[in-house]
Amino acid sequence: MANQKNVLMIAPYFVPRRRVGAIRPFKFSTHLHEFGWSPTLIAIKSDTGSLTNLEEELLKTVQVHELETPLDRTHKSGGQLGESGAESSPSISKIITENVSSFIDRNFPIDTWLPFFYTRYNHIREIAREANPDVIFSTGDPWSAHWVAQKLKKDLSLPWVADFRDPWTLSNVSLKERTTFSSAMDRYWERKVMKTADWLTFTSRNTCSLYQGEYPFITDKSSTIYNAYDYALYEAAREKYELLNMEDQNLNIIFWGKFRKLSPVDGVIEILKAVEITNPDLVKNIKIHSFGEISEADIELARGEGFEEQFIAHEPMPPESALSVLNQADIQLVSTAMERKDIIPAKLWDYLAANPPILSIAPNPEIRQILEETKSGKQYDLRKDIDRLVEVLVQCVNAKRNGIPIPLERAKSDQDFKLYDAGSITKQLSELFEHLTSDKPHVS
Repeated sequence: MANQKNVLMIAPYFVPRRRVGAIRPFKFSTHLHEFGWSPTLIAIKSDTGSLTNLEEELLKTVQVHELETPLDRTHKSGGQLGESGAESSPSISKIITENVSSFIDRNFPIDTWLPFFYTRYNHIREIAREANPDVIFSTGDPWSAHWVAQKLKKDLSLPWVADFRDPWTLSNVSLKERTTFSSAMDRYWERKVMKTADWLTFTSRNTCSLYQGEYPFITDKSSTIYNAYDYALYEAAREKYELLNMEDQNLNIIFWGKFRKLSPVDGVIEILKAVEITNPDLVKNIKIHSFGEISEADIELARGEGFEEQFIAHEPMPPESALSVLNQADIQLVSTAMERKDIIPAKLWDYLAANPPILSIAPNPEIRQILEETKSGKQYDLRKDIDRLVEVLVQCVNAKRNGIPIPLERAKSDQDFKLYDAGSITKQLSELFEHLTSDKPHVS
């Protein structure tokens, strides 16, 4: 393309890592060439897994530079997509190592990737100069990606887009403990990113509004760019994955991922308890299918309420299996911690591409708007709508028992949700790059 421009992408987590955070930059990078942008991407080399044939094919238009690291603990926590978090019983040495690592995690500013990037920065800058970028894009977490991008912006005098896949210091739910010192440093560096980035992007409007409220000076240089589904990722797996052995008389609800701290089982158990009160004979026919090991705490919670058999945990699945797996469900479930009012779970976008109706009990009202616009499903507030939700689920179970379609319908039309495919979403990012590298006005 004659007027092709270059973008340098700092995306520490990238395929072949099987985690949600690696998929967003992957989708962006593989579609940017369609809009006149040539991406060079810097990632941390993964010591587990390898690229699929499909991923290798899609990445032909992307120059990927993987940074070798002597130690990578990120695979330990696994991910929701194709990596298991299960481990054998730890030895005393492993316990000591984990305790030391936990101490460092709590106390180290930004994140523990920062020393690695600091020691590799000169090499990163060489890659950047060779790529001759017109703009820099960084995505976090890890938040040290923004530290790298900020230094490159200063050294190379380039515009910089900082992408926040989740809230950083403004999150209501944290996966790791932070000390007073490290929290203060995180806040300092977050504010610095807000001030020095030329543009900030967020994955939900609520998160964008949250940050604009905390840092009013970013209002005119921030916007929302959603995550997306990508049919290109699913193509190779349409006939590959076997049925999940779901019994026809059951209402089979798929939760695409595993239950964890950010997505606990509490809300689902609350629903099952409400169904049991009015229809005790029907609750046994509601099955919740998830992917990845369920924590012992969640198992105990379900067992204590008598619902252990309602939860069925399958092996983790790779991202490309989404359509073939999700289309086996009667209902696709969106659920997250009630404190996470500002985020949209990334699984929603895979759900849009699949056929079954979507049932959301997540607290972000933005999800309700998307479901209504796309005619894809319903959202219920567990504090206000649980009686109506129970009524719908009971109707669905009875329909399954009688072998008729469930009443939770979906009017699926490609035109209704084309706005949320990876091509359309990447076009928004490319237009932002154009705005930052030209004098054209940008409409966020």
